[in-house]
Amino acid sequence: MVEKEEQKEEKEEKEVEEKEDNRNKEEKESNKNKEELVNSDPSSSSTSSSSSSSSVPSPSPLFITAMSTATSHRSSGKLLHDTNDYTEAAKEFNLAAETAQKALLIHSSTQTTLTNSSPQTMSLDEVKALVGEYTTAKLHGSLCALKLGEYKEALELAREASIKESEPSSSSSSSDSDSDVNEYTTSSSTHPLSEYVNLVPVKSLARSHFRAARASQLLGQTESSKEDARIAAFLGDDKGAALYGRIIRDEGGMDNEMGQTGFRGIVEEIGNQDFGTDDLGGLSALTGLGGLGGMKGIGGGNSPDGSIDLLKSFLTNALSSLSNPSTRTSIASFCQSASPGTVLGLAAMAGADVGKDRADSISRIAKSITEDRLEKAVIWTGRIRKVFKVIKRVGRMVKNVKWAAVWILLWMFARRGGIF
Repeated sequence: MVEKEEQKEEKEEKEVEEKEDNRNKEEKESNKNKEELVNSDPSSSSTSSSSSSSSVPSPSPLFITAMSTATSHRSSGKLLHDTNDYTEAAKEFNLAAETAQKALLIHSSTQTTLTNSSPQTMSLDEVKALVGEYTTAKLHGSLCALKLGEYKEALELAREASIKESEPSSSSSSSDSDSDVNEYTTSSSTHPLSEYVNLVPVKSLARSHFRAARASQLLGQTESSKEDARIAAFLGDDKGAALYGRIIRDEGGMDNEMGQTGFRGIVEEIGNQDFGTDDLGGLSALTGLGGLGGMKGIGGGNSPDGSIDLLKSFLTNALSSLSNPSTRTSIASFCQSASPGTVLGLAAMAGADVGKDRADSISRIAKSITEDRLEKAVIWTGRIRKVFKVIKRVGRMVKNVKWAAVWILLWMFARRGGIF
């Protein structure tokens, strides 16, 4: 059964990798064509040449070297993996991750002391590409470790792929079994690339938690596995949702502790730094998250008054934070990933019976949120009008549709963008 799941997972990952490789090839070809276009017209004036080069900035030498080396190692790793040589494949994936990490650290150390034109600095898109390369390589390495039966190594690599601080599991206590104590602790308390945590693709973040859940499960760390599977499911990973469902069924039903400890873990993963117990209690009371698995009253009652107050605060802070370009990028990226399947998965996790039509509608609304639209919302003129217009619109939805998954989406939306 496990082998079949791994084979299916491999097939899906290969398809994703092929798409990434094709996209990289297209980008390289495009850059090559642009360079040929600039160099093919010797009669053009220096002014024209200067204008062309400024409108189409050349890739950073640091990025070109690092990306080329990293993708080469990853491609070699894929070939070795396909021949079942997981040990050598893992080494290649590790080299790919190390290459990307080294370039990102060089960029970090020189960014504050050198100009943007320095060969040691990269554009935001280049940084994002290397972060994606790093997480992908770590996830591939984790998969190899799983197949080799090195479950602790697989767990550590999965944690590293998420580029987050390592903490002891909140579920660990003195009464836990030895296998469950300090399940989340790794060799380092802070990831060397922690400043790039908000650039980790949502899908990669979700898959890192799914991979960690699998490794923890094989290590016999039930609570840790359940926590990671839960987070993966909330981030839209289908395999994470399926694994979480199996764990819950094996336990004989939803646990009563899920509302507080589970949701706290999810919120912290999405980026919360100042989320206190009082705030969690208020949100749980509002949405009915105190019993997230088996709640019957979705949405926390018929009156939207308390919901409107929270929503007003949410939107006010959101619009204030939209002046940050990276915030707009993160929010738009998250919303664009909200497929109907993701919405249905969130609704199912919240215990809500949501039809496909409504899921499609929510997904369309989310996908309509682009960086350009968010940038327009920054304009002071009309900001208050936008706030109350959305408050009124969403308020009606909260009143008529008692749906906790909507609030989960809003909260994830806010945390992914670093709004609270």
